[in-house]
Amino acid sequence: MVDESQAEQKRIKSERAVSLDTHWVGSRASRFQPSNWRCNAEIQSSLLDGIRVRAGNSLSLDVSSRGCPTGMRGVQRLVDFKLTPGLRNVGFSRMFSQIQKIWAVATIALTAVAAFAGPDYAQKRELLATKTRPEDFVDLKSVAPSIVVDIRYAGPHNFVGRAIPGYDADKCLVTRRAAEAVASVQQKLTAFGLSLLVYDCYRPQRGVDYFVKWAAGSSDNSMKREFYPHVKKDNLFKDGYIASPSSHSRGSTVDLTIIPLLRSNIEVYAPGDPLTACDEQAPSRFRDGSLDMGTGYDCFDPRAHLMASGLTSQQRANRMLLATLMGQAGFAGYGNEWWHFTLRNEPYPNTYFDFPIR
Repeated sequence: MVDESQAEQKRIKSERAVSLDTHWVGSRASRFQPSNWRCNAEIQSSLLDGIRVRAGNSLSLDVSSRGCPTGMRGVQRLVDFKLTPGLRNVGFSRMFSQIQKIWAVATIALTAVAAFAGPDYAQKRELLATKTRPEDFVDLKSVAPSIVVDIRYAGPHNFVGRAIPGYDADKCLVTRRAAEAVASVQQKLTAFGLSLLVYDCYRPQRGVDYFVKWAAGSSDNSMKREFYPHVKKDNLFKDGYIASPSSHSRGSTVDLTIIPLLRSNIEVYAPGDPLTACDEQAPSRFRDGSLDMGTGYDCFDPRAHLMASGLTSQQRANRMLLATLMGQAGFAGYGNEWWHFTLRNEPYPNTYFDFPIR
């Protein structure tokens, strides 16, 4: 292993580590100077800042506090992981650009991943609803024009099957602080031919109230086949898929995923179209051009949980990429939904707004 200064050693001790027991085949990287397929070097990812891969008898993925998805703690979980050329799709190729041929089959001991910690999905605080839009709420597209916006609740392709009260426009409104943080993630992704796709941002309190009323009293199950195929509707609130109040109403929470800048074979939903379960494999479920995260958006199912079992290595890698970048930008995730992130330093932690999106 390369010599390190005392300061570097102290920094490494403060890092959370993910160990990969693996082997390398035919590495010809000049930087690595392989000897009997053992390497003695360090790779620094310019995209996943804070993540280092160290190669020796085994690989060690060191994730620093600022690079680790926010709030990971506590429990060790085993994950099957394969590094193949296909990972170019999710921006990992830069990390391994020095290596011409990689085929590593690994078991990752992912330390400290049970769920995200941070601001609660629905904080148990006094509801201070206001219909006044603060000046620091902005249209995300005005801060990051290249981000793709598809606000599902402004149209019929959502778990209710129709536009939700308060969503009068297909716009992503968020606090400026949150917008600038999301824009920083977009800037990193576009350098790799990727982009964010945003599904939901600020959510008026009237929309939240509508969800609660729908879940509790309505017999309408028209979208069950796609969005909650294995969960009873009257359990959606109890299981945490619908919350009141919702962090979205505070203006610094976003639901999003990653897409290639050049998407193809995109599906456009129209009422009455056949529905496919959100937990089906990517070729079968609704196609919005996003990277395969293991489920579609708003999938009310355990498979949508951050550390769900049964995911492929590619799906785990895609989730890791999204969670890491959002964590670096100051967001905390929600363990039941891989797409949901709330700004930790949000400007309105106790205020739930109810002005319409226009």
